[in-house]
Amino acid sequence: MTVNRLRPRRSCLAVPGSNPRFLEKAQGLPADQVFLDLEDACAPLAKPEARHTIVKFLNEGDWTGKTRVVRVNDWTTEWTYRDVVTVVEGAGQNLDCIMLPKVQNAEQVVALDLLLTQIEKTMGFEVGRIGIEAQIENAQGLNNVNAIAQASPRIETIIFGPADFMASINMKSLVVGEQPPGYPADAYHYILMKILMAARANNLQAIDGPYLQIRNVDGFREVAGRAAALGFDGKWVLHPGQVDAANEVFSPSQGGLRPRRADPGRVRVLHVRGGRQEGLRDARRRDDRRGQPQDGPGHRRQGARRRYAAHQQVRDPGGLTAMQFGRTYEEFEVGATYKHWPGKTVTEYDDHLFCLLTMNHHPLHMDVNYAEKTTDFGKNVVVGNYIYSLLLGMSVPDISGKAIANLEIESLKHVAPTFHGDTIYGETTVLDKWPSKSKNDRGIVYVETKGYKQDGTLVCVFRRKVMVPTETYIKERGGEQPGRPELKEQGK
Repeated sequence: MTVNRLRPRRSCLAVPGSNPRFLEKAQGLPADQVFLDLEDACAPLAKPEARHTIVKFLNEGDWTGKTRVVRVNDWTTEWTYRDVVTVVEGAGQNLDCIMLPKVQNAEQVVALDLLLTQIEKTMGFEVGRIGIEAQIENAQGLNNVNAIAQASPRIETIIFGPADFMASINMKSLVVGEQPPGYPADAYHYILMKILMAARANNLQAIDGPYLQIRNVDGFREVAGRAAALGFDGKWVLHPGQVDAANEVFSPSQGGLRPRRADPGRVRVLHVRGGRQEGLRDARRRDDRRGQPQDGPGHRRQGARRRYAAHQQVRDPGGLTAMQFGRTYEEFEVGATYKHWPGKTVTEYDDHLFCLLTMNHHPLHMDVNYAEKTTDFGKNVVVGNYIYSLLLGMSVPDISGKAIANLEIESLKHVAPTFHGDTIYGETTVLDKWPSKSKNDRGIVYVETKGYKQDGTLVCVFRRKVMVPTETYIKERGGEQPGRPELKEQGK
């Protein structure tokens, strides 16, 4: 059996599998590929119903001219088997590929191939027709990418997943897909080239991951241009406004031989300045006009500090420059991960003060002799709810600084113990968002916050729903810092 695995994939549109409205709209968009997502875009409780929703839309929808893909959950979860069985048994004849996220080794691809083969034989489908798209999202996956590319004749694409990859290597970037402050070159070049080489050596397509700033089409073109210039075949799009740009950037040039290239001087590093993004060349020209030196480590350090500070600043309509404190509904991007900074080292005093304030006198937290002689840990354990509260507080500048209300803590898990002297870091991922049904000046954001120690050990995970204002709400109530008094200078 011969299957054409080299399908058009200039634009690969991500669509939440749990959202019928988005699934309906996606059918009319000019994306080359649409993947219906059961992983990050679906909350755990929504996954079972989302599987059946996807089956319905694959069988009844009009996907003419599009490559039809479903992203299942990765093999380390409890959902993968049921994702594959339900979707392929229910809509296998109207499905082109299964996308497997967080692939770490060839064996995970082989396992999916075997499962697909069994389902195809059971259902009487053509064996081997459904392809596999492998997503590389951590260091182990990148190290094994050549073996992954050769693991199955079903493999069609190798995809770069930047958000989880950045977290796996502890990259200090504030925005997914953009350059980390302080690094003067392209931090993604090696990653992209290694994926590209594995793909080309095995006659596969290479696809770049998402750019999360969905309203910044110029920024999207910059990052897409980087991948296209290297030779990538396409890029994920998270919003209809990115589809045309992806199709344009990854279309053959007029000569028909090379991908469309962006201006090389604008691809290297993105700065954020005054609410807009600019290329490195533009920034250097600006610095030159101010008479500042363009070269040398001093200039690079200053540029890194300026970029970091600019990421933290927002511009109030009244002219005030203020530190970033929360976000409006429009500013939240589904799939975005915000890494909270700095971390907090937990001391014995912190732990005991929290116990005192909350009237929690359990000896596990306060009695060293008790902990040493009667517990498996042999020492005091920090109160779990203090760690939760700490992470909640860390997330305020990035998530809930503008919140109208915290509506619900959906789940809270204490995964591992924390001890005196541990340092806690946090990050929050936007899982979903939707407008308020009662008032049009606000919306609901569904987020997951993770806390981990200095060695990367996950200690706490919780999910919550936050009501946040729209930009209209903020403007009508005094801007970024409502109620702030003006400084009264002496003698005036």
